[in-house]
Amino acid sequence: MPEDISPQTTDEKPHPLLKYLKGFQAGYEFSELSPEEQSLSTEIIDDFSYYIWLYQDQTPGNWTKDGVERTLLIHYPRSLIHCEEYILAVPIILSRFFAYCASDNQMIGEEDLSDHMPALTTQYYCRMDESQYWGPRKAFIFLALAA
Repeated sequence: MPEDISPQTTDEKPHPLLKYLKGFQAGYEFSELSPEEQSLSTEIIDDFSYYIWLYQDQTPGNWTKDGVERTLLIHYPRSLIHCEEYILAVPIILSRFFAYCASDNQMIGEEDLSDHMPALTTQYYCRMDESQYWGPRKAFIFLALAA
């Protein structure tokens, strides 16, 4: 009979954003989010950290304004498929998360990323809606859904 393996017996590394997420969720910036945004916050921050690592090779502690911009304006529109509530919440949640990191001296990287978010938000929404920015897989899925 196989041995039961519980989470306590594994040697998994802690999530690299865990300390930031816990502090963010206990802070003022999180309380300013709507209940829907609060429920999406962990998923959105986790997905963002994956995309910026995968496409920009940036880990927490090394995030840059350029990496954030490329992730939100190139890679998300090209490949991210999610519900409308999620898409709309991304800039709001990331802006609050970056503001928390800057205000609590929990900088994720050397730049204050929260200052950069307002300039990206309108472009992000436009590019997420415009098919010219979508990758082939995303375009195919949306065409199939529309049929």
